[in-house]
Amino acid sequence: MLQFCKNNPNIVFIFFIFSYFFLNRYEEISFFKPYSVHQWRQADCYSIASNYYENNLPFLEPSIHQIGYSNNGKTISEFPIIYYSVSKLWRLFGKHAVIYRLLNFLILILGLYSLFRISLSIFSNVFLAVFVVGITSSSPLITYYGNNFLADVPAFSIALCGWYFFYCFYEKEKNKYLIISAILFLLAGLIKVTSIISIAAIMGALALELIGFVKLKKDQKLFRKPFLQIIPFFIALLLIYSWIQYVKWYNTTNSGGVFLTGIWPFWEASTTEKIKIFNAFLGHILFQFHSPIVLFSVVFANIFSFIYFKKNNRFIAITQIIILIGIFSFFILFYKVFDVHDYYLCNWVIIIPISIISFFLVLLSVNASIFKTIWVNILLIFIFIHSMYYGAALTRAKCFSNDFFSNEYVTFKQVTRLYYNWSHFNYQSTMGSCETVEPYLRSIGIKPTDRIISIPDQSINISLVLMNQVGFTDYGYGHLEGKKRIEYFKNKGAKYIIVNDTSVLNNRDYLKPFTKTKIGSYKNINIYSLY
Repeated sequence: MLQFCKNNPNIVFIFFIFSYFFLNRYEEISFFKPYSVHQWRQADCYSIASNYYENNLPFLEPSIHQIGYSNNGKTISEFPIIYYSVSKLWRLFGKHAVIYRLLNFLILILGLYSLFRISLSIFSNVFLAVFVVGITSSSPLITYYGNNFLADVPAFSIALCGWYFFYCFYEKEKNKYLIISAILFLLAGLIKVTSIISIAAIMGALALELIGFVKLKKDQKLFRKPFLQIIPFFIALLLIYSWIQYVKWYNTTNSGGVFLTGIWPFWEASTTEKIKIFNAFLGHILFQFHSPIVLFSVVFANIFSFIYFKKNNRFIAITQIIILIGIFSFFILFYKVFDVHDYYLCNWVIIIPISIISFFLVLLSVNASIFKTIWVNILLIFIFIHSMYYGAALTRAKCFSNDFFSNEYVTFKQVTRLYYNWSHFNYQSTMGSCETVEPYLRSIGIKPTDRIISIPDQSINISLVLMNQVGFTDYGYGHLEGKKRIEYFKNKGAKYIIVNDTSVLNNRDYLKPFTKTKIGSYKNINIYSLY
């Protein structure tokens, strides 16, 4: 069996991916529309793809279902290549969430395979290669968002592909691989700017070699023509910067202040905010990054690698340090998002494989036969199994009530599990019906282009996206309250009010004049005409 695995590494990887797919219940999750944790941001992504599909929009002019202050729904964030591609696939196969989710999962597979090939080439050991991939992919950020709608994991995955081609350059010293890696890093950075940490690491390493601080490849230089070889990465950064400027212009022009297009730094937070955010980061966000065992192992691996710095591969050691500096800088620059926005950490996951690879290289330099020791392999197998379980358990808890894995009390506090169970129940009792109401809306004459007011919904897009209906929610327009708010939306073209929780009719007295003409009901949803 061991010989078969050694001779057929690709089959081993395929088996790992199949196991990973079913371990995380992707065979069910893949068919979910935007749902569960950060459904708000999921819905925004789904909305952009949906508007490309429904309205055949130009590539550089995306919009969302929420009309917004611009009265046209136009807004933009990430480079929309994935959203646009999804819309084209929908035109071929029909509009199904599974196509969107599986496209992002396919991109993840390509990234993980790139990491697998790098690790296999370095160690010539299938088990160690699968270990590196397993610990990386079992981060709850990857297990949850890897088969989802957000762009963070696809950007991370494309960056891993970029690292594969850079590794090819490292081994073969052919500039074509360097150019391909720069193009992939460019695409990753356009999709999610947080992934430029990889470009920064390479450029930083090149600069250190250029000034004579270190030779990155044994006793010779890696970059023989540094002033030429750095050009692709400078171009990549220039194009990413240009894209950010276009995003700011587009959003300003259309009053589309939906997405964060700047920084949200530490120094802009009050003392109370700093403490609150830091406690939230340590108490919740960090454990979405990975399990305590893996976090401790990564910290230990970094410390050990630094102590034995001279025994490490020079490029990996330097890159490891630069990435850690990049992560810390990013933490400071975007500090205020780390109260709840765990997906901002997806591109931090790059520190996991590089730390493990670095640690293993140092161990091998100290003891070349260490991975033939039975107790070392038992320890690695234990960490691997625990890590895979941890990521799957959190993902299952976020998507299903009373899942067997998430009931084991091994990975997170009971109060967290109970919260997830409550959120599933509450969602199904209210907004869950929006997922299937669209055919009914069409049957009573409401068209997708008819503007509605959807309440209660504090998000930008969730209920609108699920119903495939343009209009307004409770989000925004803070200067308008009560009757004035509804009248304003009417003046903006709203024709109907759709209520997914009738308790608001009792809590908001100002709605009574606008809910006299009921034209339909579907499960817990009531529909009223404003005319």
